[in-house]
Amino acid sequence: MNKTFDIAVVGGGPAGAATALSIRRQSGLTVALVEKTDYGQPRVGETLSPGARSLLEYLEAWPAFEQAGHAPAYGNAAAWGNDAIYQRDFMFTPFGHGWHLDRRRFDADLVATAGQKGVVVYRNTLLEHVEREDGGCRLRLRQGEDTMGLTARFVVDASGKGQVVARKLGAERQLIDNMVALVAEYPAMPDADTFTLVEPCAQGWFYSACLPAEAGGRTWWVALMTDADLIQQHELRVPEVWWRLLNGARHTMARLAGAQAPARLQVVSAHSALLEPLYGQDWVAVGDAAGSYDPLSSSGIVRALDAGIHTGQAVVQALVGNRAALAQLAERHVGAYQQYLGTRASYYQMEQRWPDSNFWRRRQAVVTLAPDCQLVSVHKAVDAVAWPADLQPLEPASLLSACSTTTPAAAVVAAHPQRTEVGDERIILGLQWLLQAGLLAIAKPSTA
Repeated sequence: MNKTFDIAVVGGGPAGAATALSIRRQSGLTVALVEKTDYGQPRVGETLSPGARSLLEYLEAWPAFEQAGHAPAYGNAAAWGNDAIYQRDFMFTPFGHGWHLDRRRFDADLVATAGQKGVVVYRNTLLEHVEREDGGCRLRLRQGEDTMGLTARFVVDASGKGQVVARKLGAERQLIDNMVALVAEYPAMPDADTFTLVEPCAQGWFYSACLPAEAGGRTWWVALMTDADLIQQHELRVPEVWWRLLNGARHTMARLAGAQAPARLQVVSAHSALLEPLYGQDWVAVGDAAGSYDPLSSSGIVRALDAGIHTGQAVVQALVGNRAALAQLAERHVGAYQQYLGTRASYYQMEQRWPDSNFWRRRQAVVTLAPDCQLVSVHKAVDAVAWPADLQPLEPASLLSACSTTTPAAAVVAAHPQRTEVGDERIILGLQWLLQAGLLAIAKPSTA
């Protein structure tokens, strides 16, 4: 069986649903949305900021959202930079309160709204293969034991950090960090605090929020945000070790009176990364597939909805002949991501209580190396003891070897075999360290 559509959206999260709704709002183009789940499994909840209402209204998804009865959220709190709590009250913004989401219900409702607007939705459907053909792309999908073909003039990758379309079509992910979340769930009283709370510790920072529970009522979601290698180094996935670290976060612990170490911890990817390129002749990425952000920014769903609206507009323009719309979309996205990286750096610079922590040192180091700087090795080896722990598992010998002949810094990063594992920023910081140690030098321009 083979189905034909103008556009196939792979991924039924907020970004994918918003893209499909945006396309249908502007055009009569046929849209298929492919989602690997049936939205029956629990999803880690999230807090939605008040400004999301205007986006949901644009997508004509506000009535279903309002009917769902998500719990109100009245602000954010943080003990960042010192032990004092700073609060931002949503009620003093023009938009009023935000919401603590039942993510499973929120995502399912968005896709149901898309179905009502004419989007053909395939739930419990996996993308097995995608390939280009004349006039678009051919997808092979699996539903249980059955397979089906789907042909589309254009494909939108909204599959999240998995990037299942973009990476099959040759795009690459540029990792900024390797952050993950170690999440535990605790019962909450009906009158529990409605503010989200961020509280740093030596190995990262804790996030806590009181969100709707699957079985009714409310539950505390408590997450330690840290780096993947630090989890192994400090055995943070062991519930008792995680619990001991949490005990040092007094404001978070005050919310969990009488609680004990969790029986298990859920591991959730939380890294920052940017896709390159963002689009091709017959595809584009959106949401976490295009670029993922530090959870500290606390605007993931709003950003996904906004990106979906703009991506839908660009796709419609591209299919009527305005290919420049995709380039403009990519330029807008990259510019916003660069701005995000600057904001991220400034926020992490505020927290100076753990100067010897690898987690904090990685985020507080400043990139000063120009991409076109010409580098050349001065020595062939580096003392393994001197190589900073926060740069590991990056191999210094690989950087020196890459610069055995004069090479631009950007070329070293682009071709480095550990790029996916450690991220671009750590490679650049490694090059800076080798320069400062005198093991690399900046080659002088030729006067010939």
